[in-house]
Amino acid sequence: MKPAGGTVLAALWGLAEATLFFIVPDVIVTFIAVRRGFRAGWIAAAAAALGAVVGGILIYAWAGRDPAGVQRAFDCIPAISLDQIARAKAQTGADWIAALIRGAFVGNPYKLYAAASGEQSVPLLAFLPMSFVARIVRFLLAGTAARAVALAMARHGLTRWRMPAWAIFWIAFYAFYFTWMPW
Repeated sequence: MKPAGGTVLAALWGLAEATLFFIVPDVIVTFIAVRRGFRAGWIAAAAAALGAVVGGILIYAWAGRDPAGVQRAFDCIPAISLDQIARAKAQTGADWIAALIRGAFVGNPYKLYAAASGEQSVPLLAFLPMSFVARIVRFLLAGTAARAVALAMARHGLTRWRMPAWAIFWIAFYAFYFTWMPW
């Protein structure tokens, strides 16, 4: 994967996951960080966060016009339940900034908070920068951790195992996530 291609893919993945896709951009961000280093991973994290903000704007606008349609669409996405959608709405109503940031670290999809923010008329100009912050912090942490593990593996002579370890991690992560999350 060429450097620019990885950045574009990260941005598109961020946009897709912020809308209707269900695999997090952390997958591509960590792939790039493991393969190409910290800097490339951080650039991919920023691209994924920007893509997510664009997707968040789309969901925000859609939910502002047709919240029932968004809910029906989200109910069809794997590992998203009506209960989860209702919780995101309640959390957003109570403190949308805390909900947006907390959601990034507890397995609640960003799209739920983007929809709840649009439905509840959270000011768009406040939502946009907080969306970027909520997304980039996690993506940077994921990319940095993945690269640190890859370097530790290299120090122990396990360089050729970094990509298999990356794949095993994400397969195990999603096996657990799809088992644990309500459908």
